[in-house]
Amino acid sequence: MKLEKSHRISMKTSKDVNEKWLQDQIAKDPSILNLGEIYLKDLERRQSSGGRLDMLFEDIEGTTRYTVELQLGATDETHIIRTIEYWDIERKRYPNYEHVAVLVAEDITSRFFNVINLFNSQIPIIAIQISALQVGDLKTLHATTVLDLVQRPEDEETKIISADLDYWQKRTSPEIMKMADKLFKLINDVDPGAELSYKMNYCGISRNGKVENYVVYIPRKNHIGFHLRIPRSSENDSIIENLGFSILRYDRWGFYVIVVNKEDIENKQSALKQLIGMAKRNLHGE
Repeated sequence: MKLEKSHRISMKTSKDVNEKWLQDQIAKDPSILNLGEIYLKDLERRQSSGGRLDMLFEDIEGTTRYTVELQLGATDETHIIRTIEYWDIERKRYPNYEHVAVLVAEDITSRFFNVINLFNSQIPIIAIQISALQVGDLKTLHATTVLDLVQRPEDEETKIISADLDYWQKRTSPEIMKMADKLFKLINDVDPGAELSYKMNYCGISRNGKVENYVVYIPRKNHIGFHLRIPRSSENDSIIENLGFSILRYDRWGFYVIVVNKEDIENKQSALKQLIGMAKRNLHGE
């Protein structure tokens, strides 16, 4: 079998490959960015500052949005600050979502890390170095995540806005919240000391007022997104799948994410308790 050598194309200087081409390729196939299961929400999104955000993505659970800025060539201070500025505008405009800033560039330089260090790692930002490659007659893209500083939900607990049952019933429906109540009762069966903590972005677990989010659930219109903090491994993948659940993704906060519906809560209580127990034991290092 003959192997084709690849040659890197400079998108900044090429006549055939440019930022519009890069934007089109990512829009057609967001998996290029390795951000999980996301979909395109908007292109060239107008900002109150007068600029335009290159791309806005949202995860399929509807909880996290990614403000994506593209840059050909090497990173520079102006583009880095613009990426952070657009992230800040979006998070203030839509506080019900988690927001992550994403800078995609051909060359992530040390200057980028120097600027980011000025913010003391307080901004959830991802840096992705992307290359356009010529392989024979074909062009392809290769992306590598070189920085991932996404904050964990409990790290910023004091900044997350509290909510209540009425808020979630209006956001979803009373029927879905009845399902959520049954799910929490299963959590209580496994962990009698667990307390339910309603937030605007999710429903979590606390104990004596202290966050213990070994499981988090997010009520949606037709189902519940159930997040379980369990270490990722092929063995745990098999356990979850053998219990009858499909793994939606493994997120960057260390949670397996599965979809739970009414039938699951009625017919798979033992399986759900097993998963809840795994997450609880992981929290306490048991």
